[in-house]
Amino acid sequence: MKIRTERTFCAAHRLWNEDQSPEWNEKTYGKCCNLHGHTWKVVVYVLGEPDSTGMVINFNEIKKVIDYLDHTFINEIPELVNILPTAENLALYFIDKIKNISLNIAEVRVIVYESETSYAECVL
Repeated sequence: MKIRTERTFCAAHRLWNEDQSPEWNEKTYGKCCNLHGHTWKVVVYVLGEPDSTGMVINFNEIKKVIDYLDHTFINEIPELVNILPTAENLALYFIDKIKNISLNIAEVRVIVYESETSYAECVL
């Protein structure tokens, strides 16, 4: 069985590699090396079998994972402080968190939109 949910959250981030020079960061990340924010959209698909609750996964548990980042500076989130907060890395972060919610999950697919036209998608 497949379930789907989507959620938006507002958060700021900055793309900056401390191991590189300011010139390298500006060339590589452009305007994104400055502190800025997005209204992120996260779409989650979960494949699995319903458990004794009748659910594959509780939608509220997925919402908690996503809402944890709402109105934050992502670079300062303890679990994310050592990674660059790109859409790609956020997709991996959400997959890891959601996969650990239930043992009945066969597959998780996460799409993280940082704008209407730009997203990262990951399947595990």
